[in-house]
Amino acid sequence: MTAGNVPDFGGRARVYDTLRPPDAAWWDAFAALVDLGDLRGRRVLDVGCGTGRLATALADEARARVWGIDASSEMVAVARETVPAGVGVRRGDAERLPFRDGWFDRVVMSLVIHLLDRPSALAEARRVVSNDGRVAISTFHPAHFESYWLNPYFPSI
Repeated sequence: MTAGNVPDFGGRARVYDTLRPPDAAWWDAFAALVDLGDLRGRRVLDVGCGTGRLATALADEARARVWGIDASSEMVAVARETVPAGVGVRRGDAERLPFRDGWFDRVVMSLVIHLLDRPSALAEARRVVSNDGRVAISTFHPAHFESYWLNPYFPSI
């Protein structure tokens, strides 16, 4: 994610997971993402990894080999403290991924696509995924943005 209209998640990094604890709906969405994205056992890049919750679940539950990347240095610091051994985490922008062409089997973007410069981020995802790879995106329904209860407080979202 790049600067500009992107919210600064750094100040919330240490408490972010307590604000959005994983519940049954989170695990249902995780299972759907793993199945539809064919992520099990794959080399996966988690773009916008935040605190590393999804990267951890992918490694532990889907036996994926995972790298996470996030624009927030504070989120990356939290992720490095929480992800299991073998999961890599880097600071970086979705629009300029610091990985080789075709390095990953899959790229995942969960609840982040609305914060990105989509053409650039999707082009980068395509660049780093193998020729027979997939880009799996999980996001809010468009109506969510129209009726989100925090809209009056964050009109740029």
